[in-house]
Amino acid sequence: MNLNSIRQSICCSMIVGLMLLGVTTHAQVDSKTELVDFDTQMIPLLTKLGCNSGACHGSAAGRGGFRLSLYGSKPAADYEAIARQYKGRRINLNDAEKSLILRKPGGELDHGGQQIFELDDPAGQLIAKWIEQGAKRSGNQRIVKLDVGQASVIVNDLSKPVQLSAYATFHDGRRVNVTRWTRFEANDRAAIKINEVTGQAKILRRGRLMVIARFVSHVVPIEFIVPLDRDPVNLSKAPQHNFIDRFVYRKLRLLRLDPTELTGDDEFLRRVSLDLTGRLPTLEQIKAFRNNRSKNKRTEIIDQLMASEAYVDYWSYRLARQLRIRSLPGDKTGVKIYYQWLRQQLEKKIGWDKIAYQLVTARGDSHRVGSANFYRTTANPKLQSEFLTESLLGVRLRCANCHDHPLDRWTQDDYHGLAAILATTSQGRAVVDKPNAKIIHPVTGRPAIQRIPGQTKLNVDPSGGGRDALAQWIVHRENPYFAKAMVNRIWASFMGRGLIDPVDDLRATNPPTHPKLLERLTQEFVEHDFDLRFLMQLICNSAAYQRKTGNAKTLPAAKMFYAVASVRTLPTEVVADAIDDVTGVPQKYQSWPAGVRAVQVFDPNTPAVSLDILGRCSPGASCESSDGSDSGGLAKQLHLLNGELINQKLAHRQNRLRQAIKANRSTTQIVKEFYLRSLGRAPKERELKFWRSKLDHPKSKTDSQFRQKLLSDFVWSLLTCREFLTNH
Repeated sequence: MNLNSIRQSICCSMIVGLMLLGVTTHAQVDSKTELVDFDTQMIPLLTKLGCNSGACHGSAAGRGGFRLSLYGSKPAADYEAIARQYKGRRINLNDAEKSLILRKPGGELDHGGQQIFELDDPAGQLIAKWIEQGAKRSGNQRIVKLDVGQASVIVNDLSKPVQLSAYATFHDGRRVNVTRWTRFEANDRAAIKINEVTGQAKILRRGRLMVIARFVSHVVPIEFIVPLDRDPVNLSKAPQHNFIDRFVYRKLRLLRLDPTELTGDDEFLRRVSLDLTGRLPTLEQIKAFRNNRSKNKRTEIIDQLMASEAYVDYWSYRLARQLRIRSLPGDKTGVKIYYQWLRQQLEKKIGWDKIAYQLVTARGDSHRVGSANFYRTTANPKLQSEFLTESLLGVRLRCANCHDHPLDRWTQDDYHGLAAILATTSQGRAVVDKPNAKIIHPVTGRPAIQRIPGQTKLNVDPSGGGRDALAQWIVHRENPYFAKAMVNRIWASFMGRGLIDPVDDLRATNPPTHPKLLERLTQEFVEHDFDLRFLMQLICNSAAYQRKTGNAKTLPAAKMFYAVASVRTLPTEVVADAIDDVTGVPQKYQSWPAGVRAVQVFDPNTPAVSLDILGRCSPGASCESSDGSDSGGLAKQLHLLNGELINQKLAHRQNRLRQAIKANRSTTQIVKEFYLRSLGRAPKERELKFWRSKLDHPKSKTDSQFRQKLLSDFVWSLLTCREFLTNH
């Protein structure tokens, strides 16, 4: 078979695919009368072929002197580049087939990359037809919606491919099949193979998989759920404590995942105490909880913990991390005032919406007005806009700085419009309005127009009303990001991962694992006046939160869909406080009064070798991770193995272990006590037997120092084990 025959064969197979999909209703390549629309036909074609991707001409600098907007986000600029740049040399109106825009990707001229299409296939024909018609751009066609059918597809038979489809609804009401020119991308290409010609997806792995459909400026996710087992699961007897469990069980039924049982009282108490207060339960708390015969004992302890000072301390610390509170060079006063203000809001049970409103509208001396320090978090208005949207809206607006966001709705106008609002605020000690301050838009070279993201320009007096209007939009009950972002963050804090993960990346193309659950939680949060305590109570009281953890063989999907409780590494400051509690030797932090706990050291710029060893978050950085933990890396592991962090406390003359030895307590009593203090449970029989065999050494009966050393090693082993360092 010669080359022409091969080309004809390829072309015929593609056309057959087109006919099967019925796409000729829009991209008519054989019609001489219908005009090719640049915005809604040429742009999707370039996206489908990958020409305007970040790896090709859609990069910031373009390729080979030819630059397109990323994924066609700016069709007017793309038209200029194709039809008019270099005096129109890229197109040939007299002979379309001699146009560079055809000959280079068609393989007739050096392209700098691989051949993209054959000149006589549907893509080449569409481009040629557009040029033959005069290479015009009307800009009149506008797409208002992209429909991909079911947002979530259940796949029971992996042997059968799934037919993908996409329909565009235009501003005039027309609904057109655009499957052929829609770009479908699998998040995991090893799990889903997509046939670009037929639009069929071959599922290769079980679980939850995602495909992103992109057409013009519209990006829509498609979720595929492939049951993990052939047999249905019976959840009729599974405990349901509130609506959270109903939503979780619905997804588990679809995936055919069996949830674990509820965890025991000891493990629950340790988990909920650490999550609500950042502290290990005391021996007195453990004893009281064990002796409580009430059917509502778990709800009661949740309420008790949330009414404690430790709760206020811990969640002031968590919110301070979210807001990146820290001292500035030469100024230790602002951070203190800021933290005290934040702690007072939590203590007074002020709603999250009111807290956020005060932050965004803050004005005054930052040494007196705590919330004013919000505007001293970053160095300039652009960084402040990125910080504000991440911390309050869970949105990564920074992706729209240099180009429109490739996976979300945000544009450069949104990014620089928000920066223009924030530029009217000074970032010195005195936070005041600067009505004449400007931000230059990198595309226009002119001052950016103040703009709330996703909205039109501000309809207020720009001399001082921008921030107030912004704050009203942020905390509005109908805002699709604000309440949802906080719900997602709180959920991640207690469940190990967000319903949307990562927690600062809310967008249509990163959908939640449980959309209806997130919607209901958000609704409840808003209806209860953005009450953080109410939200935490809901989560902690659910069976989903109170489940047992899995084992090493647990499927990733079991954690993702909350069939098991996730094992989470404890935050650095919580680990430091836990070591102090178990040993009975509090850490002294520089310039802070004795007895101050690590979670109360609100300034991360405070020198603290112990916290650095454990891997605390760098000051000013965003350290939110899926499980809310930090990582100290190798240094942390080495210090835990044989560093001064623990050894000094075990050698302290007044530590708990020495007191127990002086009180002539038996090995069994000491082992049981320290298991309770550190792990929140009694040792298992085999564990107790093991420690007796190691600690009741004949020499320890005559040599007290030898016994002290053996028991110190025992306590050290507890303080460095995985069970202690995690919220198991």
